[in-house]
Amino acid sequence: MLIVLSSLFRWYSTGTLKADGNFVNYSKLHTWILFLSYVLGFLGLVYTYTKIVFNHSQYQLNQIQVRNLAFLSCCFFFFMTVIFASDIYTYLAEGDLASRGIFTYTNGEILKQSLFIDYVSDWWKECPNHYGPPLLFLFYLSVLIGKTIMGSYVVFKLLMLFTTIASIHLVYKFFVNSNKEYKYNMFAFVALAPIILIEGAGQAHVEIFIALLLAGCIYQFLKENYINAIGLIALAMSCKIMYSMILFPFIVALFYVEFINKEKSILKFSKYLVYSFFITIVVIAISYIPVWESIQTILAPMDYHKTKTPSRSFTEVFISVWRFTIFMKI
Repeated sequence: MLIVLSSLFRWYSTGTLKADGNFVNYSKLHTWILFLSYVLGFLGLVYTYTKIVFNHSQYQLNQIQVRNLAFLSCCFFFFMTVIFASDIYTYLAEGDLASRGIFTYTNGEILKQSLFIDYVSDWWKECPNHYGPPLLFLFYLSVLIGKTIMGSYVVFKLLMLFTTIASIHLVYKFFVNSNKEYKYNMFAFVALAPIILIEGAGQAHVEIFIALLLAGCIYQFLKENYINAIGLIALAMSCKIMYSMILFPFIVALFYVEFINKEKSILKFSKYLVYSFFITIVVIAISYIPVWESIQTILAPMDYHKTKTPSRSFTEVFISVWRFTIFMKI
């Protein structure tokens, strides 16, 4: 609760949903209320989380109870406003331009034409779009339905809320269909993870959508629907091409375990390896058709990230705020 309240307090004390560079505009007192409430809330969340995961007395929950608690937690964290990073406004800025038929994959300077540009972090105001077409469609849909800055903000947060809940439900189905018994509450380990609740439902980072596709891939794989699994992992890669370095080896590893370790069949492994390669190429190619300009559509965002991707850790933000508040009066 304190985490959500700290974000609402930042909104109240600054008078705007804009996150970067304005949450310490008033006084050291406001700043420390914000940080202390967030830290205390986070520590409380982690404490409860570990108690449930390790099955401590009075914290022993079955899978249905964990699922319902996770769903309720997601709905609660939906009301958390952006607090340390404003990625959501970059998403909406891209969606705003896409609604006008403008794409920034090869030229990040175009982003400055967006109605959301004042809310976008200075780090990203010149960044070529590194979110693939499936994610761009979600950004576009949010702006199309929301129309205003606040409306688009709410619509996108709702989409990420549903995505987070769907991801948790898929993981629930994994464990329900599993015959394995675990010493610890492994479903709670995933479903109630602070990073899922805060960064997924709370801060609405698009990685939760990629996590949904990954969960769907694993679910289809366990059901032995291997082509569907490849299709979903390929769609996840088309969301962020840079993640291909992790996601493609992941699907290869799944097939290796299934066909080499278990079935001892090099032929099957080779067959699905070839399927994986061609289906991935086809899915990515089809998804990029509406936005394709040249090979720079893919290369320009990667080149930008080689030298200009910032570190946005909580520690870095905390230290900068600490230094800033030294010169402020209560």
